[in-house]
Amino acid sequence: MGGGARLGNLDGFPTCLINLTQLPIASAALPLLPVAKGPQERALVTFLVDHYEAYPRHLRWLQELHVQRLREVLAMKKLTAEQIGLDYEALLDLIGEERALGLIGEERALDLIGKERILDLIGKEQVLEDLLRFQGEQWLREQLERRTSPPDTPEKA
Repeated sequence: MGGGARLGNLDGFPTCLINLTQLPIASAALPLLPVAKGPQERALVTFLVDHYEAYPRHLRWLQELHVQRLREVLAMKKLTAEQIGLDYEALLDLIGEERALGLIGEERALDLIGKERILDLIGKEQVLEDLLRFQGEQWLREQLERRTSPPDTPEKA
């Protein structure tokens, strides 16, 4: 495994010393590499994104351990998390809305979550209170009036 692994004996026992920053990015080393940060982190994330179909189990490690690098590599390759098979709900739970939006985009997040679910999460009364606070009572009345009044007819004009 190159300079990343050294075999030897320590007090008569076989010993293996592993330097995670020097291990090559190869399938034999992949079980060890996801826990390593450092100079090879971007190369590891790039390799796994490029070969996401061959290593689907490793995507979970990227989501959990290498979020920033994953974000950078996806942006660089003009890919979305969905295109490489990442689970959005798990991603939202894990890293929070703000960081996840950087990976999937606001519009896609709204589509995935759904407007009804968003309203349920925020609370309809809270949405109403926020509309009153940000837009004002007059604006809200005008919106309600516009939606409940019949459409203008040419005779009224």
